[in-house]
Amino acid sequence: MAVNSLHNIATLIKRLEAVASRLEDIASSRASLGLHPDDGHIVREIATVLAPVSTDPPESQRQSSQGALTRPPEDLPVDVTLFDTFVKTTIDPFLELSQKIGGVVAEQATILGKGFRAQRRILVVISKTKKPHGNKKAEKAYRNLLQPIEDVVSSIRRIQEENRGRPAFNMLSTIADGSFVLTWMTVESRPWIHAEESLIMAQFFGNKVLKEHPKGSLEARWVETYYSLFTELVTFLRQAYPYGIMWNSQGDTLGNVMARDLA
Repeated sequence: MAVNSLHNIATLIKRLEAVASRLEDIASSRASLGLHPDDGHIVREIATVLAPVSTDPPESQRQSSQGALTRPPEDLPVDVTLFDTFVKTTIDPFLELSQKIGGVVAEQATILGKGFRAQRRILVVISKTKKPHGNKKAEKAYRNLLQPIEDVVSSIRRIQEENRGRPAFNMLSTIADGSFVLTWMTVESRPWIHAEESLIMAQFFGNKVLKEHPKGSLEARWVETYYSLFTELVTFLRQAYPYGIMWNSQGDTLGNVMARDLA
């Protein structure tokens, strides 16, 4: 019991140190932008670090039913938990409707879903990583981190181009034109604006689909669900990353974290 208490106290101290570091980062980023502090965001930053300390035994004392050592579940940052909720309530319903439509629309939508799941992995990596700074090794690691997003957008555009003149083209173009929303991760300030602009791009062909199909039809519900993806993403970004993604100033280098977590 005493060992566990000491372990918990040590963990709490580390988290308090992380709070101080995170708040310093927030203050400096607000000041550089000439913005006033966002108290709500600061509270979320504190909540992320001061999540309840586990009273479970340390990893060295944890064993499975077969007697082998098992790794305890990893504490997720609040921002990643919010992103998981966004995916479950918004992305998954869109993918389900896409599967009902089937064909190349389902194929393209599935790729889009992979893009959001790749973002989730990237957010976890960033939560453990100090911001990479201007050397070639760090820049290469950052490009590699974002490469899955670039690949997803390219694949979505390729499917659109390969199906010009076909009946599904307007639906494919709706997804394709909105897929640039995935690049919100590279926007350093107010990324929700990028999400709003991406919705406008998606609406050019999406509104054509709505005109082609009666209200309440599968296709109309598909478009409306796709639009809600953007509006819900705007809400998420305003809440979690109002001033862009926050790196961990106490974290490891990006290359080390990627080698360890994405191997």
